[in-house]
Amino acid sequence: MQAGPGDGHEAHLHVLQCHQHGLDDGGAIKEILQVILRKTEQRVHVVPIRPPRHDHRLARRLLDIQTLPFIVVANPHIERVHALYRNAFEKLVALPKVVNIKQDEEFVHMLKNLVQEGVQVVPLLARGTYEASLKVSAKRLNCDRFLGDMVMSRISRRVIAEQFIALHHARPGYVGVICKELSVLKVIERVAPEAAVTCERTYGVAPAIQIEGERGITCSYIPTHLEYIVFELLKNAMRAVCETHLMRATSLPPIKILLTRGPSD
Repeated sequence: MQAGPGDGHEAHLHVLQCHQHGLDDGGAIKEILQVILRKTEQRVHVVPIRPPRHDHRLARRLLDIQTLPFIVVANPHIERVHALYRNAFEKLVALPKVVNIKQDEEFVHMLKNLVQEGVQVVPLLARGTYEASLKVSAKRLNCDRFLGDMVMSRISRRVIAEQFIALHHARPGYVGVICKELSVLKVIERVAPEAAVTCERTYGVAPAIQIEGERGITCSYIPTHLEYIVFELLKNAMRAVCETHLMRATSLPPIKILLTRGPSD
């Protein structure tokens, strides 16, 4: 195997090996993040092992879909999800071992297409289960665990796939899709206006936000994930403030955000 200087190839290979060893979804992501951030950003030139494999994960999801109540499986939106997963599974099962740059580039191209196709999975799942619940009560369908497993598995697969793709395109300050020094303050400042607009659409007003603590804190994280988390926290906080104080006070109390380091920082 040929690689750049240093041990950067270990981080890249570890992304691949997590799949080969069958690590669970959450464990795989955690271990990938930890190992990649300890390594350099050198790119592998030749990878004589199989790249990330999602086939066993997709097989579990296909089985989950096939064991759903018939009224759910027969829904056209759920059928579409099954077809997308089956197509991805068949492509990955037929994937040969990557032994040269050309094969690596072909795999990355295929992986990009699969990631893009997967964008429609969550809306299709939501629509399909909703339509099924109109005919049979949601309690009888008992799809909550199925939806939770599908969404969590999809998140983990997408993170690993996007990380593998991003490792082929170096960006300053990033290791793959992970920003090594992500400013928490800037993330809050980016999503707070969006959360306020969402709140104003429902309640006609939105509480102010006060940021306190260590404003210069940074962390190693995936920006889009932290933005989503912060947005949901702010949206829920704004909703709670409005529903609690809107009819009782002339003005809304502000939402206070305290930025501080944790014991592992």
